[in-house]
Amino acid sequence: MELHNDRIGDIWVVLTDVSNTSFLVGALFSHPNNNAKHFGEILENSINILNMERKTLYLLGNFNINALSNNAVDERFINNMQFVGAHQMITLPTRFMLHQKPSLLDYIYCNDFVHELQPGVLQYDISDHHPIFLPAKIVPKQNKLSKWKRCYKQFHPENFAMHISTNLEENFTSNPENLNEEFNNFFKIFISSVDHSAPFIKLSRKLTKLASKSWITKGLLNSIETTVTTKILRPPLILKHN
Repeated sequence: MELHNDRIGDIWVVLTDVSNTSFLVGALFSHPNNNAKHFGEILENSINILNMERKTLYLLGNFNINALSNNAVDERFINNMQFVGAHQMITLPTRFMLHQKPSLLDYIYCNDFVHELQPGVLQYDISDHHPIFLPAKIVPKQNKLSKWKRCYKQFHPENFAMHISTNLEENFTSNPENLNEEFNNFFKIFISSVDHSAPFIKLSRKLTKLASKSWITKGLLNSIETTVTTKILRPPLILKHN
């Protein structure tokens, strides 16, 4: 992506995070004598295209538009950027010069409303513009819901207790000198008995989808089942006409 404007220096890179999600990062410099209205129109059109493509954008650099001024043109630029879904993250002054009021010329715009963002300004006088930064807390995507669950329909405590007792008598080896090994041995026997009494079954697509809805409780399912059964068993109402 390029802005194709001689008075705007820009460079773009596509990055991929740990969850295999790609996003676009753009760094730009706008000439101090740029027309803010024209500059804003170029950015708005580009951001609209990215929004239609559902791309996550981080755009940062020296915009040379003072967000702390009362200039109507500058305020219009900022409002229009918000209108297209680009949120300005930097709120503190970034430029300091002798005998002048501090100004905010360096921005970080993004359309990312998912990750936890912590913008800031470094108080470091390497130049008259303080560095800006935006760490993003990115959490890897969770694995898809397991399609297997234990089936307790045929589980009977007495049978389970008998099975694990027999299993321990036949397979458990005591090793007092190594308690870790002894516990691991017991745990394997215990799990094998659980698997025998309550084996894993593969969920159907319907049950997998249902399990992903945490708000659907067992009580709600029982209520739905009771309502449906009542409607089925209730005899139809027959109207007689005189």
